[in-house]
Amino acid sequence: MKETKLKNKIREIRLDKGIKQSDLASMVGIFQSEISMIETGERMPSIYLAKKIAKALEKSVNEVFLDLSH
Repeated sequence: MKETKLKNKIREIRLDKGIKQSDLASMVGIFQSEISMIETGERMPSIYLAKKIAKALEKSVNEVFLDLSH
């Protein structure tokens, strides 16, 4: 079975807003290293965490997370 990676725009949006990884991590209650892994696609966030990240970035989940594997 082919593994699906969730493509996201967290880094792009975060940098546009001038937010550091560590600050975003604090906003959503996780470690900076987890934000890094989610940004690079090494880790897939839960739906709950994806919603928290999107809210912290003032975007919709759809604006932040795109499945481009198809």
